[in-house]
Amino acid sequence: MSGAGEGFWIFVGLLVMVLVGVFAAYVLGFTFRLVKQEKRLVIYRLGVFYKLAGPGLVALNRHTDTVEREITVRSDQKEYVVGPYFMHGVPFSYVLLLWRRVDLVKAAGGDLKKLAALAQYDDEQREMQIRNKLHEAFLKWVPQIEKAHKLKGDSFAEKLMPIFPGEPECEKLFQCVLQELQKTLPTIGVFPDMQQSSVLTIKNIIVPPEVSAGFSDARSLALLREQFPGLSEDMLLHAHALNKGVHPRMTRLYMEGEGGVVSSVRLDDEGEIKAARVMPTPLEDQPSAPPRYEGEPVLSDDDLNEAEWKILKSIPRAKTGS
Repeated sequence: MSGAGEGFWIFVGLLVMVLVGVFAAYVLGFTFRLVKQEKRLVIYRLGVFYKLAGPGLVALNRHTDTVEREITVRSDQKEYVVGPYFMHGVPFSYVLLLWRRVDLVKAAGGDLKKLAALAQYDDEQREMQIRNKLHEAFLKWVPQIEKAHKLKGDSFAEKLMPIFPGEPECEKLFQCVLQELQKTLPTIGVFPDMQQSSVLTIKNIIVPPEVSAGFSDARSLALLREQFPGLSEDMLLHAHALNKGVHPRMTRLYMEGEGGVVSSVRLDDEGEIKAARVMPTPLEDQPSAPPRYEGEPVLSDDDLNEAEWKILKSIPRAKTGS
């Protein structure tokens, strides 16, 4: 028999073996499933956790085996919103980016019961567990950072300084939180990916609208003062209001005489000044009343009798200069 003939019969033999194997697998109830590199199958046999399978070709007995869920195990960066917390009485929340990977086998450490418990959760449920672990870590460490921070002022910016990226207190906070996550995340089958350059980072800080508005107003006024140092505070506030789209009505009051202070203003329905109450202010160069010593009598018209009035009336008035 020639070499070509031998090769042909070898090929036929292999093909027959494959067909027989496929037929036997079908008769016995086996099916095959191709699992991607970043996925794992949670397989139950007769209703009880059996194993994690994948990647590659996975054989299943369609009579006894069921695929309960598919788990993603690749290292991935996910976004989490945690909070609110309080820093010196001011509420805030974080939008965080966390590099993490799921490894149920490593977390179980060879314990089949623990592996079965970890495999009961799908990807969505595990994401909720990760967020809860993050929240617990910040809930533990934020009060300690707050206690260590010494306030230098009473502004919102000063109170929230420890939560801003780049501040020493913020660096300390995230270092402590990451160390906490290295202990707590493996209990749910997750590990921080420490091979990444930035494992846990801040994407955004959420503060109440009144706090963010205060930051914006203070910055806007500071810029206006730098650009227009000669403007009065009233004009600066007027310009700031115009920048925000508010058009305040301004009316000047001209007061004649020796000056005064406007204590109240009444406006009509159109916003025009209807009436103003002015309290006069004493002049600085006005001579003060002569001092009166204690016990010195003070006379009034009622203290003069009739005879004294007659004497006063008889005295002629002094003539002034001609």
